[in-house]
Amino acid sequence: KIVKASLCIGVVHFGLMFVGMGLSSGSASIAILAQLHVSFVVASALAIGFGVVLIPGTRGIPIATLQAWMAVISLPPLLLLSGLFEHGQTAAIATAGLREWGVLAFVAIGATILGHGSWYFLLKRYSVTLIAAFTLLGPVFGVMSGGLFLGDRLTYEIVGGGVLVLFGIGMIQVWSVQKHEVTELGRGV
Repeated sequence: KIVKASLCIGVVHFGLMFVGMGLSSGSASIAILAQLHVSFVVASALAIGFGVVLIPGTRGIPIATLQAWMAVISLPPLLLLSGLFEHGQTAAIATAGLREWGVLAFVAIGATILGHGSWYFLLKRYSVTLIAAFTLLGPVFGVMSGGLFLGDRLTYEIVGGGVLVLFGIGMIQVWSVQKHEVTELGRGV
């Protein structure tokens, strides 16, 4: 199950996003989101969906072990895709400053270890349908971070979209709790 989840989440999902970003001409987060080819986004979403469904089946495997194996399995194909669709990686590494290494540390520690680790922890303990809505927070925090730290332009439409996403997540959670309470009452609990 780890191999299947790794291939779905790590390779296919991120690989398709790499290809989609490689075909986009913009570099800012808003430009990338606006220009990604829809077919790559849909296929990427399906891949991560399949991977997420597999995660609860890894209940006996510690989160750190799961993440380590997913990284090991995903790294070779992602390096290959990076070599095919991106250019100038060696120069970028050689000229990277403190800001770039800080971003890498944030992605490695904050997003991957803490963020995905928490996500997998929740997926192993709660229903996928209850937890899945929280994936919508990723783009909201990404756009907010782009505005705060990188100077991306935040428009009323973008902020309004973020508010709608948060409202939608809240509605899903309220509905899930109410459904759970009704089910428990029906069982006489």
